[in-house]
Amino acid sequence: MTAPAKEFVMRHIFKNVSSLEEGEEQCSPIEEHFNVPWLFREFPGICYRKMEAERKNEYLSYYLHCEQPKTTDWSDMLKY
Repeated sequence: MTAPAKEFVMRHIFKNVSSLEEGEEQCSPIEEHFNVPWLFREFPGICYRKMEAERKNEYLSYYLHCEQPKTTDWSDMLKY
């Protein structure tokens, strides 16, 4: 029998993204889900436990990051 899936939803409203210059960034507050810290963040820069957004060449991209130590192979557990 397989273990039940652990799922969560994160929401953050980035404000004024249309006026962001290349290289500007924004972060959300940290949220903890299943004892793992996460946050939303606009890129660039170095910050972990985040979802980030990057403005580059007129595009806006978002990324989700986590600072939890890699003690197991999470690639089998994550679905995109």
